[in-house]
Amino acid sequence: MGAATICGKLRPPGGNGNPIALVTGRRILFGLFRFLLLIAAASPSCGFAARGAGAGDSLHNFTSSLYSITSIGQKTLFAVGESGTIVYTRDAGEHWFASESMSGVASDLFAIAFADALHGYAVGRDGAFTKTADGGKKWKPAKPPAKQSMSDIFFVNNSTGWIVGFDGLILKTADGGASWKAQKSATKKPLSSVYFVNPSAGFAVGGGGTILRTSNGGTSWETVNSGVTNFLYSVSFANKTTGWVVGGYGSVLKTTDGGTTWERQNVIPGTRIFQTATYLYSADFRYAPRGIIVGSEGAILRTLNGGEQIDRLEVPTTDVLRGVRFVDAKRGWAVGGEGSILFTSDGGEHWNIQSNIQFP
Repeated sequence: MGAATICGKLRPPGGNGNPIALVTGRRILFGLFRFLLLIAAASPSCGFAARGAGAGDSLHNFTSSLYSITSIGQKTLFAVGESGTIVYTRDAGEHWFASESMSGVASDLFAIAFADALHGYAVGRDGAFTKTADGGKKWKPAKPPAKQSMSDIFFVNNSTGWIVGFDGLILKTADGGASWKAQKSATKKPLSSVYFVNPSAGFAVGGGGTILRTSNGGTSWETVNSGVTNFLYSVSFANKTTGWVVGGYGSVLKTTDGGTTWERQNVIPGTRIFQTATYLYSADFRYAPRGIIVGSEGAILRTLNGGEQIDRLEVPTTDVLRGVRFVDAKRGWAVGGEGSILFTSDGGEHWNIQSNIQFP
């Protein structure tokens, strides 16, 4: 089945509430609650609607939530999700294949990353950990480097990578993922995203507006003032000085000094109030000044000027979107609830549903 041809259009930033109207304590608790929903076990109504379906079944019969997406080169992409689901394409989305047993684990997988074209890892709930050594053809569960939930994994090169998770967890590998060692994060708050601009300079973000920074590869981490208490879900950098963080209640923060200070973006003019209360779960600014942010209720936000103006797009879904990945300045994918996969070939101006998932 081919991709649908429904396209998104620009519309002004919108919101569904005023984050300032909530008292600080309630905002923190609600932000943590939203994050814990990601960790919670899938309900019976989620998962595969037609287990054991044959090849040719479409996205409409595939309802497992997808939490993260990554790429190997220009055409090969992998997404992971609930109950150990792995979805993949090797032809830039012309055909997608899904399997709930490919990963070898039954727990939710929250993130996936490759150290090189062959070696990849997926991490998730309660220590879920699986790996591949052949470019994703076969996956094998491995001894988890931590017992708690791991929410993100990132490789800065083919040998060096990090994992972050609950209880302030930070792990580092220097041998391509063969072994992992704990680093002291100086926080017990859950960490949701990690990003390194080079082997020395990196960032981790998470609960209560947490932003951590290291300049020595994680030997030591320092807390940076974010100016918010909302849960922060994703961090992305364009270069060593310029980066963005997004999170709960429409939070969009930008740094231009390597993470020393952060300024709010997407605010109501003349105020510090964010334009929207929509939860923003993932961002890709690697091709800045163009940037794409995805979130709840099918939210896709786009900027063409580094966040000075952020527009919300109309897209053909209202499902929550959890992950976004671009392989170049034009082509990108967003994934989320109910097996949603959206594709753009024009830098995010229009998005199509890719409804061609098959069960191998």
